[in-house]
Amino acid sequence: MAVTVDLRIVQLMCSRLCHDLAGLTGAVNNGIELMTEMGASADPEAMELVTQSAKEMAGRLQFYRVAFGMAPGVAKSVGDAQELARQYYGEGKVKLDWGSTTVDTQQAFDEAEIKLLLNLLLLANDALPRGGVLGVGISENAGRLQVLVAAGGTGARPGDEMQAALDRELTAEAVTARTVLGYFTACLAESLGLQLAIEQPESDAVTISARS
Repeated sequence: MAVTVDLRIVQLMCSRLCHDLAGLTGAVNNGIELMTEMGASADPEAMELVTQSAKEMAGRLQFYRVAFGMAPGVAKSVGDAQELARQYYGEGKVKLDWGSTTVDTQQAFDEAEIKLLLNLLLLANDALPRGGVLGVGISENAGRLQVLVAAGGTGARPGDEMQAALDRELTAEAVTARTVLGYFTACLAESLGLQLAIEQPESDAVTISARS
């Protein structure tokens, strides 16, 4: 089943991507300006700022290309998703734990399933306002990926994006920049015949799953 979205959704997704990348772009520009002003005596910290920010931006672009765009053949396995997520999160305040993954990480799956996995990581990430850990559990049922992402950290709670993912009555006209990711993820899950569920089993912990 193909995923179709309203033009408004496409525009909102583009706005979200631009917002997410603006900070890193600014950091690169600031670092280059500082190095230009200092000339031959450029501070190593300025070079480090440019290098690290450019690396993070490249990682995010690769991640977004698969999560939101059309990138045939780029990511077909859980191992591919793990590498994209490693580049995306880097050394930030959110850490990844893939300890509960039971499938062969090199096994090929439908690329839409890998896309859904990446979007679930982003949704769970939004539940961690102060950082924390994303515990990823992946299994298989009748050839389909079954995904559970547990977000744990101070102040963890279901955000607007998560609520939108569950609200199947939400129309394209009612979607906002804060809820577009949840709407898009729900469309992906529906196209794969998977059900989304979000729970808060205890304070500072939220889980989101996609299962048959």
